[in-house]
Amino acid sequence: TSASGGPLVRGMAIDTRTGNVVRVNRVAQSLIGPLSILRQARLWSSPSAHPGAHWVDGIDPTQLLSIIHDESSRTIKLSPFWFELDPDLQWLLEIETDEELIKCTSTSPDHEDNVTEFCGTVRRTLMWMNDNNPNEVFGSRLSHSLLFQRIRDPSSSSSNRWDAIAIDHDR
Repeated sequence: TSASGGPLVRGMAIDTRTGNVVRVNRVAQSLIGPLSILRQARLWSSPSAHPGAHWVDGIDPTQLLSIIHDESSRTIKLSPFWFELDPDLQWLLEIETDEELIKCTSTSPDHEDNVTEFCGTVRRTLMWMNDNNPNEVFGSRLSHSLLFQRIRDPSSSSSNRWDAIAIDHDR
């Protein structure tokens, strides 16, 4: 922890060219990538709660680091996973104030840089999980990965525009 008792960093990034791990406190908008709400849902997911959960070699896939970015092809691949808002967490959608929601959802509520942004992301993610079905996103047997390629924008050195280029049939 820092001198103030908060976290030293907000996250980590891996430089795909060197393999070096870099501390990250804020992600630039140009680096967020496609379907961030779906990727956020993975953080809230537990396929073990689903009777038809797909475990790989006895391991819950949400407990593993998911490598999604391929620098050489400039693609992002979102592999299938089961998501649903756990019935025990429905009450989070009923919390009206950011002050209360941050206490219930952040590991360091007193040290969040932007409480409004954090709580907005949590609410959007939980509502999206509540309103969407993984079979509609990843196919009826959760067998379709989503593949995106960054759109080259000659007017900008960094672009957060992506094209869905394929649906991989993984299994």
